[in-house]
Amino acid sequence: MPKLVVTNREGETSEIDVEDGLTVMEAIRDNGFDELLALCGGCCSCATCHVYIDEGGSAGMPEMTEDEDDLLESSDHRKDTSRLSCQIPLTADLDGLKVTLAPKTKSPGAAGAARQCWAESIGAKWAAKSLFGAPKSNLVAAALVKL
Repeated sequence: MPKLVVTNREGETSEIDVEDGLTVMEAIRDNGFDELLALCGGCCSCATCHVYIDEGGSAGMPEMTEDEDDLLESSDHRKDTSRLSCQIPLTADLDGLKVTLAPKTKSPGAAGAARQCWAESIGAKWAAKSLFGAPKSNLVAAALVKL
């Protein structure tokens, strides 16, 4: 089980055990780091999971995609070590990876991106009928209000 070392925005560092194959974003979110918003849920469409990779820690990491690069370009806090944590699957090769949460970024399009990603990834009709038994329009309205 790989370990991930996370430094939050206050400078506090924690080491967490992560299931092999989860993304860095999922590991951070699932371990109670509420300041990492990850509004799009890992669809690479909002940049609210921006982290800094510790110097020298990028060996074994997947190359940055054009979409990820474009999203990071819009950040006021981009550095050479910037990555979107949703785009980094944590494997044994990355055991001990150290990341720091980037400062909060205003992302006016993030809520819209999250709504679109949610609708595309699980399908509102399936979710309404299978999970809640509610009419599609009621479920979608409730989900969009929460975003």
